Amino acid sequence: MAQLVTFCVYYIRNEIEQVYIQTAFGSLWRSFTSEIHSSLTLQLQFSISHKRSPNIMKYIFLVIGVMILIQICSGGNNKDQMWEAFKRKYNKVYRSAHEEFSRRKIYLTNRKAIDEFNALNAAGGRFERLHENELADMEHKEISNPLLTKTLKKRRAALPVYHRTRDVRRYPRAVDWRDEGVVTPVERQGICSSCWAFTAAGALESKIAITTKTLEPLSKQQLVDCAGSEGAGGCAGGSIAEAYEYIMKSNGLMSQRDYPYENKNGFCRADRSRAHSTLDSYKRIAPEELSLQEVVAYEGPVAASIATDDPAWRFHHGDGIYNNPNCSRTVDHGVLIVGYGTDEVGNDYWIVKNSYGTEFGENGYIKMARNKDNQCGIADWAYIPVAVRVNRNTQVVHLP
Repeated sequence: MAQLVTFCVYYIRNEIEQVYIQTAFGSLWRSFTSEIHSSLTLQLQFSISHKRSPNIMKYIFLVIGVMILIQICSGGNNKDQMWEAFKRKYNKVYRSAHEEFSRRKIYLTNRKAIDEFNALNAAGGRFERLHENELADMEHKEISNPLLTKTLKKRRAALPVYHRTRDVRRYPRAVDWRDEGVVTPVERQGICSSCWAFTAAGALESKIAITTKTLEPLSKQQLVDCAGSEGAGGCAGGSIAEAYEYIMKSNGLMSQRDYPYENKNGFCRADRSRAHSTLDSYKRIAPEELSLQEVVAYEGPVAASIATDDPAWRFHHGDGIYNNPNCSRTVDHGVLIVGYGTDEVGNDYWIVKNSYGTEFGENGYIKMARNKDNQCGIADWAYIPVAVRVNRNTQVVHLP
């Protein structure tokens, strides 16, 4: 096969990679952007300068051989380069060569899905794009947090329920609690399935800030380490209700400064004398979007759970609205709803804070479709802290 290739050049022009191969049958070009390398996005243009071979099988085998040679000419180690760059960017260190081999395989599978999604959207004139983040070397099942258990359903049924009571026509058209300075910065949960702890603490942080004019990140690690007494599984998953039950019964949650996040399970080191604040009561929100909207508008950020088994959610990038009519209602991830709005063409959305770091979505946030039949189950498992107290001995930072 190789003797059929007489000339091969690889170069970059105007940020577009170009491969030119001169063969015994003619010329073959390949062009691709620096971010698109998957097989489905490969576009080939043929310019046959010699008479076509009468043997079609020769032509087919030639194309197959040239495809292999293209990879050689364009740097067959491109996947290795992407992998090494990913490891450096996120400080990835693996326990063994076997583990790294497995993680690399998962990473390349996720990168392929990302690149194919982006290419298909680009071809269709759509602007939504995906982007790798630190979870790109993990399978969804490793970070998912299945919450729908009989125990949780029983516990939720026993809680007081918030039903909407106001005139829907008087709801604010848009709300963003970030503008009020009552939402703590986006954090990164890492490989620990602790979204439930970040979500529960996030709603409590905002409720305290709204009520007392003090904003302080609270300890997610304390919930990971200690809420097992209420059924939570630490880095194996948990629920917002379990977190709140623990805070109420333990008389307090320490600040992040005093009990920092470690991205792993640990033994419980809670010190009640150093508790920053506590929760006296909370409510579940009636499972429909208008009740959820009312709470977000008039009470503050809401702790919610959603379905995220779609790679387009996990690797969402930019400010576009995530809208998936086929989204599951089986929730597996905790998020904080900090507002809502409507875009310039009339599409309603929720403003959702995630715990995947600032490279996810739009600086750590994602806009999710609103008033689309409770898409992704966003209103099914939502909670709001009601009564909170800050320890008098706690050093607090007052909001301006």
